[in-house]
Amino acid sequence: MNMREVAIIRTIHSCQARLLTILLALISLGVPHLVQAARHALLIGVSDYSGTGLPDLPGTHNDLVLMQKVLQDRLGFGAGSDSTLHILENQQATHCGIARGFAELAQRVQPGDFVYIHYSGHGSYTQDLNGDEVRSGQDQTWVSYGSRSTKADDIDQYDILDDEVNEWLGRIAERTSNLVIVSDSCHSATITRGETPGIRAAPPSTMGDHPLGRNTFQRYGLESVVRVAAARDDESAHEFENDQKPPQRYGVFTWNWARSIERAMSGESWEQLFTRTTAWISISQGETQHPQIAGKPKSESAFGGSLSPLEAKVVVKEVDADGQKATLAVGKLVGATAGSEYAPLQKDSPVTARLTEVYDTWSRGEIRGGTLAAGDFLRETAHSYLTSPLRVFVTGDPGATEGGWLERVRGVFPAVNVAEPVMATGSLSGYELVNTQAQADLVVYLLQPKRSPEGAYQYRKTPGGGDTLPEHDPDAPREVWVLTPAERLLHERMRIRLAEPEKGLETLRNNLRRYRRIRALEELAEASSGSRRADVQLIVFSRCATDQPNCVTLPENNNRYRRGELLPLSDLSTRQWGINDLISFRIKNRMHREQYVYLLDISPDGCIQTLFPTTQMPVDAARIPAYGSLDLSIEDNDALLLFDKPGDGDILVVATERQIDPALLEQECYQTTRKGEPHVLNPLEQLLVTATQRTRGSVSFSSGSWGSQLARYRVSSGDTTR
Repeated sequence: MNMREVAIIRTIHSCQARLLTILLALISLGVPHLVQAARHALLIGVSDYSGTGLPDLPGTHNDLVLMQKVLQDRLGFGAGSDSTLHILENQQATHCGIARGFAELAQRVQPGDFVYIHYSGHGSYTQDLNGDEVRSGQDQTWVSYGSRSTKADDIDQYDILDDEVNEWLGRIAERTSNLVIVSDSCHSATITRGETPGIRAAPPSTMGDHPLGRNTFQRYGLESVVRVAAARDDESAHEFENDQKPPQRYGVFTWNWARSIERAMSGESWEQLFTRTTAWISISQGETQHPQIAGKPKSESAFGGSLSPLEAKVVVKEVDADGQKATLAVGKLVGATAGSEYAPLQKDSPVTARLTEVYDTWSRGEIRGGTLAAGDFLRETAHSYLTSPLRVFVTGDPGATEGGWLERVRGVFPAVNVAEPVMATGSLSGYELVNTQAQADLVVYLLQPKRSPEGAYQYRKTPGGGDTLPEHDPDAPREVWVLTPAERLLHERMRIRLAEPEKGLETLRNNLRRYRRIRALEELAEASSGSRRADVQLIVFSRCATDQPNCVTLPENNNRYRRGELLPLSDLSTRQWGINDLISFRIKNRMHREQYVYLLDISPDGCIQTLFPTTQMPVDAARIPAYGSLDLSIEDNDALLLFDKPGDGDILVVATERQIDPALLEQECYQTTRKGEPHVLNPLEQLLVTATQRTRGSVSFSSGSWGSQLARYRVSSGDTTR
């Protein structure tokens, strides 16, 4: 018997022998055989806290009844032998009883199975004794039945530590990636880690040091687990009474979470269910309770299938009593503008919400063509650019006018009505045609490029030694290139083939929409100024030789790195970066009150992705206390940027006193019409890729309760070694 097994026996000697057998079996688990995917649910609730000094929570029983019904009605639990639903309530939900429930669940689960776990009860915290809670110095706990009571025996007298829950979940996550856990308790933001009736908060235990507190638990990252919490780790979770006769008490989060699941359409993601839930909670509770969600698969469908994580949706927070206006959870910080229009996800819906008032984190809009309700999801169908449109000159090689080709390309850029800047749904707004290249911000060039037998472009020769455009070949397929006024290519994917004309022109539209969105962020930054609310520093990693100590291997490229220099953010634009360079960030809140800080990467190929907080982190991970700091290179934060694409990019830093959804700023990369492997660039083409017309440097802007910084970088095509 190894030391780990001995520790388990000594720690849980009061639990039933069956639990010990299960845990020892789990230690030596082999690869399970494959069976048909099944569904499993474990519902845990404690309402009876007699003998503990804590108030009872009558709403937890109703939570269990409600969630059982929802799971049966919407997720098919209890519909056949391929599903199991177990409920642990009060006397069954002791420390040992819950540990046994998790262990038995882990034993039942097979690869591909779906598992849902829900806890309702008091939550609390205790001093961290094993040093794994670096940020808070506290372990979060579930207050199980009998905990803190002299009537309980041994381990049942003590709360369940977040370290225990993490290990229990980890054993299940090793068996299946389809795992969702919800905790409707106070101090539950980390999930895996009231003092008055109606609040699910308990003060720290007076039982002394927790007997498991100094144990070294197996640590699981749980990136594949959807983790949902009713409140962040310093908040209370509330109960409420509904309007039934007589009134029934429920957990505020569980009640709205169940409603959201009942209302969900097929294909909605766990994150959408969560977003709708938080919208409803904000109406009834205001800003007193901030639910949290974390885990990479939160964008997957709650009912099978998946959704793109970049397909961000805007939720309706509230609708006026007369149904004429709606409040939307989208504001200036994520690019919302007055005049932009939003519509339901159903493509044929006639309803729209046209924004009339736009604030930092929310907006007001007029409802047209039908009705909306709080919790509805909308998508932007038309964007209003309040800054001047980008001027475009369309031209081309000899033969560009043949067959009406030049006019077809010009048709991508309809004339903008100055009084009504929003274009029809799906059209290209934010651009206008001009008559000369000298007036233009961009040149859209139609050509038939000459190629060598190997497929490389054949460039025209000039007295200067070369040209930016290929020679004309009247027999070559047509392409359209997007260039700077100096005729330098914006990006490799701005070189679009027109072999399939409609597909090629639609690719041109999509790529220019994405480019315009990036320019809008830059224009906002360049047009504003103000004090910076957060100090951001670069953490530069250096390469390690194979035998060097204190180095880690990055899975993305199998290179070894070691943490190195700490540089100001301004060095991002002055330093030459190469492929496979690796950086991270250190953020310091310069304000005397807490704020949220978000980092986004605008990559050379047009992608906008959130660097911090990452998708597996709780949404509240971006919250930094007054004058506090975060090192994003260490475990648990872990926001790294690997330079893997040549060209120009930006790091966008947004600091705000109110939480935002950075996913609303994200977008997919430029599209390509090339099939198979990407085109290999020759040296001249590679030079053109990095030569965009954007100016270098770092700029910032601020407004009221928020501020931002935009720092630019350039990545060369070479693989550097530092």
